[in-house]
Amino acid sequence: MIGISSSGNIFAIAGQPARETGSLHSPGNTETTPSDTVALSTAGPTSPPRENEKIEPKVTYPEPNGGAGVFSEPFGKIKHLALQLDGDVEGVVRENVLGAWATLFKTMDPDVRFTIVLEGEKDKAAVEQMIREKEIPNPERFNFVLTSGINITLWSRDQMVGLFSPTDDTTLLAQTTMRPHGQDPLIPPLITAANKGIILDPDKRLVTDGGDEVSNSKETFLGYNSLYLTAKHLYEMNQQKRDFFGAAKAASPFRLNLVASFPEGGEGLRAPDFKYERNPLHVTRENFPNEQEYWMDQAQNLFEQKYGKRVEVIGADDPATPEIEQPATFHIDMGLTPVDDQTVLVGDPGMAIDIIRSLPKEEYDAYNKKLSAILEEPGDILQRVIDANTTQDPLLQHQFDYNAEHLKKKGYDVIRMPYLQGPRGITWFTYNNCLMESYKREDGSEVRRVFLPEFGLPALDRKAEEIYKSQGFQVVPLDLPALTAMRGAIRCISNILGRQPEA
Repeated sequence: MIGISSSGNIFAIAGQPARETGSLHSPGNTETTPSDTVALSTAGPTSPPRENEKIEPKVTYPEPNGGAGVFSEPFGKIKHLALQLDGDVEGVVRENVLGAWATLFKTMDPDVRFTIVLEGEKDKAAVEQMIREKEIPNPERFNFVLTSGINITLWSRDQMVGLFSPTDDTTLLAQTTMRPHGQDPLIPPLITAANKGIILDPDKRLVTDGGDEVSNSKETFLGYNSLYLTAKHLYEMNQQKRDFFGAAKAASPFRLNLVASFPEGGEGLRAPDFKYERNPLHVTRENFPNEQEYWMDQAQNLFEQKYGKRVEVIGADDPATPEIEQPATFHIDMGLTPVDDQTVLVGDPGMAIDIIRSLPKEEYDAYNKKLSAILEEPGDILQRVIDANTTQDPLLQHQFDYNAEHLKKKGYDVIRMPYLQGPRGITWFTYNNCLMESYKREDGSEVRRVFLPEFGLPALDRKAEEIYKSQGFQVVPLDLPALTAMRGAIRCISNILGRQPEA
């Protein structure tokens, strides 16, 4: 079958028809709307300086904006969850998705609401049947939204970012996505129309996917690619407005271009999906030598205004090292998880590889056989996975180690978590891409649990469970080996529409 990955790429998985995904967003080609107005810091200029005007702009960062902001990952009870299903998803991938949904429905408190976006009545009937067969209580809390011909994907997370507000309303930020997601950007208005108390923010200035941020109660961790693309987008929008009566300048203050990376053999082979190339049109103006840094600061300022929290950027290059650092994963939620305000779990391919290499031959062969049957892929699949994280991506371990050290220097306690990216059409072993809850019920009982992707490889699954249990979590396993072959797990296929307390 042909699947759309959570990064927007198309690749083969047995038994699925191809889907049209659209084209990669290109900053500067976005249609300008009233919400595209660039909000610049009052400490900096509203446009680049004129000739012979020397300036060193200073950007002030806002405090969290009046109690509003992006939901945290580990705190509070999930009160309302968005899910969606591509009608063409079939076979074992569909089984993984519906099985995960059923676990959420049965395990979460019986007052949790679900808004489920589907392509048609057939899928609605299938989900309703599953709710009846699993004896899920209170079926009236399931709100079905049918898209009437809109071509959607599985990936509920990426086309919107849920934000809480002091009025108890939820705001859906329908930002510009940085990867193609079919017609998913048409979904947020449908969700807001179907739910009283959910407001749409159509601001397109941010260029990011919902999977490229994770937050605790104090801080948001943001992938560097999102910051870079937003900075470039703000710059190009500003150029269009300054040159209203003439063409926008081709020259750019950005030293590198971030371009789509499609390895030989087709899309979806490796992550990240972006690569940095030298910008042949880079220009440094004598009267504005720090222009790129200025726009990067403006982008960070805008993220902090929208998200209502400090933003810690993950994956920026350190010029002092011989390596070129960049995000370790195409979305930050695939390999980084804050489990409280002090502790962060960071992926570790080397740990996972060591565990696999220590398996007895019988267990190694048995799992290869099992995974081969699930994915309909022949050969030594585990070795292919190891190769994808070593010889095919020799800097991957360095990128994860760099992220871990960066967070340690910021004062966080860092715990390493097994992680392996999969080659084309093969399972990604991500134990970071999860859903967490931590709250006290009215009867005084306490809940701290994680809905954890697992892959049927006991040695890896047990290690991940041990780590979460050491942090006080009850582990609720979700069997997702086929879904993650499409490069996404439970967080990718869900989105928080309400959490209490919000944090």
